[in-house]
Amino acid sequence: MPRPRPLDDKELVRIARALADATRFGILRAITEAGEISCGDLAAKFPIAQPTVSHHVKVLVDCGLVNARKDGQHSIFSAQPAALDAYRGALGHLGALAP
Repeated sequence: MPRPRPLDDKELVRIARALADATRFGILRAITEAGEISCGDLAAKFPIAQPTVSHHVKVLVDCGLVNARKDGQHSIFSAQPAALDAYRGALGHLGALAP
């Protein structure tokens, strides 16, 4: 598997902010566990309105953790493992810098 591209500080902060929200973190977990999932199926897993789920997913898409594609009128989401690996690698690098 190719090595992920290093993230710059702006990208790291954007991902950290996205994952700091417990609902978004849960949504990312649900997407990752499902492999691919529609917005409607995703919304059924959470006690929040579908537009709220859509907003949270948009944040995850915008920071590169989730991919969205259209299937007719439905949006289908999947996790982006390379982005997760890059984020994990950047955090590991920070830990290695600590005295």
